[in-house]
Amino acid sequence: MRTALILVLSIVALVGATSVEKKVEEHAEVTEIMVGSWTPVVFETFDDGAFGWSNNSVSECGSCHTGAILGGPCKFAGREVEKAYEGLPPHNMIRIRAQFWFLDDWNHETGFMKVDDKMAWTMWAPHNIAWRGINVCGGSGPDFIGQLIDVTLAHEESCLTLAFGSNLHKDPCEASWGISSVQVMTTTITRHATTRSFST
Repeated sequence: MRTALILVLSIVALVGATSVEKKVEEHAEVTEIMVGSWTPVVFETFDDGAFGWSNNSVSECGSCHTGAILGGPCKFAGREVEKAYEGLPPHNMIRIRAQFWFLDDWNHETGFMKVDDKMAWTMWAPHNIAWRGINVCGGSGPDFIGQLIDVTLAHEESCLTLAFGSNLHKDPCEASWGISSVQVMTTTITRHATTRSFST
């Protein structure tokens, strides 16, 4: 009987010790919440011309009015064009959409977009683009048209500078580029920290 009593007391003591040794750990989690949706700030189609760019040259591409583009044959080759936008609404994220047109004789060169003088998008054009392009502008060769740019970046300033260009080393009547449908949108991302407790 005494031996049984001692065994019971030992089990109770062990259970009590286990309960005392339990620890509570807290883990912080950060959740990002988008307030509202994207607010359109800029939408340029160039159908009525270009304004405010460092070069406002515009081309019409396609016999069926494929669309107006900034740049184009015999206009833009190995150069950059840029435009500054001011008065953006309060935000901490920005989204830029546009279409880049690779026209005529590209040979492994690259088109690009910069945001506030920092590279934000690049695309390499293969030498033979006949299998994926049609001829709409310039010479008789196929063109790699309307390649989508869609970039989202952290950004808080009320002004923004966009630049487009390429590393072409040819006469713009041999190979050129252009852009169309330039869009700028803003939004605000709010970060909330929540704490969860876990017992171990």
